[in-house]
Amino acid sequence: MKISAVLMAPVPLPKAYFFRDSDYFQYDIGLDRADPGYPQGTAGDWPGIWKEGFDTGASAGMKAYFFKGDQYTRLDLLTRRPDDGYPKPIDGSWPGVWKNGIDAVVFWNADVAYFFKGNEYIRYDLKANKSVDGYPKSIESTWPGLWKEGIDSAVVWNNGKAYFFKGDQYIRYDIAADRADAGYSLAIASNWPGLEPLSAKTSFDPVKHGFKFVNSFDIDPRLFGSKGKKWAFGLCGGMCSGAIARWVNKEAIPDLTHVPQQKCPELDLFWELFGRQAFTLFPDVWLQVVEWQASPDVDASIPPVAVGGISTQPVNFTGLGKRTAVQWSKLKELLEKGTAAVLVLIRASGDEDPSENHQVVAIGYEMPTLYDIRVQIYDPNHPGTTQELRFDLSDPEKRKINGTETDGKAFRGFFIDLEEGRPYIPADPTIAGSK
Repeated sequence: MKISAVLMAPVPLPKAYFFRDSDYFQYDIGLDRADPGYPQGTAGDWPGIWKEGFDTGASAGMKAYFFKGDQYTRLDLLTRRPDDGYPKPIDGSWPGVWKNGIDAVVFWNADVAYFFKGNEYIRYDLKANKSVDGYPKSIESTWPGLWKEGIDSAVVWNNGKAYFFKGDQYIRYDIAADRADAGYSLAIASNWPGLEPLSAKTSFDPVKHGFKFVNSFDIDPRLFGSKGKKWAFGLCGGMCSGAIARWVNKEAIPDLTHVPQQKCPELDLFWELFGRQAFTLFPDVWLQVVEWQASPDVDASIPPVAVGGISTQPVNFTGLGKRTAVQWSKLKELLEKGTAAVLVLIRASGDEDPSENHQVVAIGYEMPTLYDIRVQIYDPNHPGTTQELRFDLSDPEKRKINGTETDGKAFRGFFIDLEEGRPYIPADPTIAGSK
């Protein structure tokens, strides 16, 4: 998506404003991320800008300039309102600049501005209020490391650098060295948090790589030397582990559309899933499930208590929000590498039935905004479809993450159980009861 303009807020505000179509973002320079609650529409906050968008813009001191076609307008940065008499035509106001529109403009310092169009640029003398003789020139001839054409916007930052934007990429330019820094261009989404939607996707497809039957098993107790009625429960962890293993090893998923029967020839698959279920839970993961389930949703503490003249130490509890934020950071990195992972979703709370918790395979993610996170999953409860987890990490220490799945079920947090490639050691078939 095109970044149409970047404005620096008036000193001493440590903010910048990024414009995209008819939206804008307020960016915290110190925290290096977009502020919560953005993007917002320009129509209400920036009166005087064309409502349907503009070509480009930049700021100089206390003023902001926006260009659209053969027109431009000037706004006061404090009030964000247009100065009297605007918009005006470029022709007559910016001598020597292209009359029918520009691609980008940047105010380099108090004396110089640069205008870009196509593969050319113009150096503009702000004090003389005219373009410098000998221009336009080709971008390629004078801006080492910059794109040869098609710049969308540019801004001089407060760190001796200028940043140029084109499409979903940007280049950092060293002003003193007069050249682009090595290693650029880079993705805007990955380096300017909150400005562009982030996404990543593995090649795992629930239709191709997920089991075709629903996670609902009636277990014959005689397989375990017991008697009585059948046991009804799920093997979500086993199905997730088994699906990932086949995907990694490029093995076909079984064609069964019903749960494997507990007799030959389907008994082997049943025992595999049962064994994998145990592998994904016991012993450490099960203890972690219980511990997470007993934890509060947000950070909490028990203040010190005076007993017999002696005060106890305060006890602090880390909530599932903060813990999930840590796990999300790890999961995001895995998914960006194309690595799927089994997640344990914590649905139960306190002393509720731990079996209410669930396991799924994370296969991709999208972040429409910095804190609105959506993770695509394979859920054994919903074969043949891609489900989605949604949660909010805008304030995980103080506010619930409000996690929900596509099917409407809520979860309080999650942690990574298995990454693809972790070796699974199947049970001895003579012990497991296979044929």
